[in-house]
Amino acid sequence: MAVSTHSCVTAYRVLSAQMKRCLTLFGLLAFAALVPITSQVRAMDANSPNSSVGPNTVSNPISPDVTARIRSVLVGSLGEQNEIDVIDTIKDSYRVDKLRERLSNPTLIKKQGRGFVSRVLHLIFLDDHQKIVAAASYYFAHHQSFVLHPAWRAYERSGHYYIDTGRDVLPGRWDPTVDYSAYVIPFDDWAECIGYTPGW
Repeated sequence: MAVSTHSCVTAYRVLSAQMKRCLTLFGLLAFAALVPITSQVRAMDANSPNSSVGPNTVSNPISPDVTARIRSVLVGSLGEQNEIDVIDTIKDSYRVDKLRERLSNPTLIKKQGRGFVSRVLHLIFLDDHQKIVAAASYYFAHHQSFVLHPAWRAYERSGHYYIDTGRDVLPGRWDPTVDYSAYVIPFDDWAECIGYTPGW
């Protein structure tokens, strides 16, 4: 049976459209595999701070008199109900001194842009009596390399540590008019301060 040229062209166009849809779906699946969404990956989406709002720098609320009290640092990932699953404790004077110095950086800078950041590690800074004096998150930020993100809330209960939650505000000169979720401390010397990255 003869097949018209018009029928062949129509069939070709339909097949081409179907192939394009398949390739698009394949591309989306491949991208999803490369960017897994887990509890340790933060996405800076529409709820993230707008980089056009607020000053480019603000004063660090964590003062040197607060960081001088630090004697050890807990390192961990975020578990259920914002509990820190501790994976390491930093006690050696060299790294503790380096972290004190970095955490007392006089200014915080605004996070740049939106997008994915790396796996996040959380730091709980303790004094001689194992009381929390400061807390921060450590991650690779979009367009900014590694950063420390100070937290203004953290608490301990029965030997368990929690970050970004609780009613008590950590020591420091926290300004209620500043959105501290938008500001970080550059952390280029992470290798000396901690020795490994969040993706280790």
